[in-house]
Amino acid sequence: MWLLKLLALLPLWVLYLLADLLYVSIYYVLPYRKKEVFVHLRSSFPELSESERVQIAKGFYRNIADVLVESIKAIRAPKTFFQQRVRINNPELLQPWIEQQQSMIFMAAHQCNWEWLLLGACAHFPFPLDAVYKPLHHQPGNRLMYEIRARFGARPIAVKDTLMEIMQRRKELRGFALVADQSPLEGEEKYWAHFLQRATPFPVGAEKIARLTKYPVFFVQMRRLKRGYYEVQLELLAQPPYAKTDDYPIIAAYAAAVERQILAYPQDWLWSYRKWKYQKPVYH
Repeated sequence: MWLLKLLALLPLWVLYLLADLLYVSIYYVLPYRKKEVFVHLRSSFPELSESERVQIAKGFYRNIADVLVESIKAIRAPKTFFQQRVRINNPELLQPWIEQQQSMIFMAAHQCNWEWLLLGACAHFPFPLDAVYKPLHHQPGNRLMYEIRARFGARPIAVKDTLMEIMQRRKELRGFALVADQSPLEGEEKYWAHFLQRATPFPVGAEKIARLTKYPVFFVQMRRLKRGYYEVQLELLAQPPYAKTDDYPIIAAYAAAVERQILAYPQDWLWSYRKWKYQKPVYH
């Protein structure tokens, strides 16, 4: 980890040279999940030509390389760095809840640089953010990612502790951030959405927490303006009072918002993620 902390001292333009080399490596030399990426692209975009899918794939691998070196830069970059490079377009959308001292839930996707998204939001928002995360099995790497995400007042929460941590802080003004487009475990409760041409499972924990706490839920969309600069658009997905239902309308709205984002900027989503590890049961 000491090497990464040394690399974090380098100017961003130097790190981008490393990202260019990394892109060549993971796309051409030692392909990273390339077969899976193209399986996902062919299923999601059957109407595109193979050359068009290749362009999306190359954009994806360039994005992954940039995310990696940008995450290294995040080890040491000051708050002003993120205030300049991650722009929040419509923060006024949150003002009614800020005035009421009402906590909020923020749902994002693995689009663009989700690590910078957290740090950029922390640099801009006038309240602390608690980021829900899945701990890494590699302990030194897990500690480093915790340190990065905890900068600027954020409090990372291991996913298994989410409900307990939120309930302990329910009387404080806080934001609870989830990157919620990952797949739930096969045995877990889930919502099946028609997403990118396929039945796709989504975890339902965010909706359960929103209903229990009566917090409003926002979708956080990130878009790259140019290399190293991003903008963020907030969208209100749901707010209390919540109607009683056995369905998951909040998760359905989230899945639809993520799909719109991907269709608009497909190269920036995490296509290597094993989103479709299992199929929807026929009896479901």
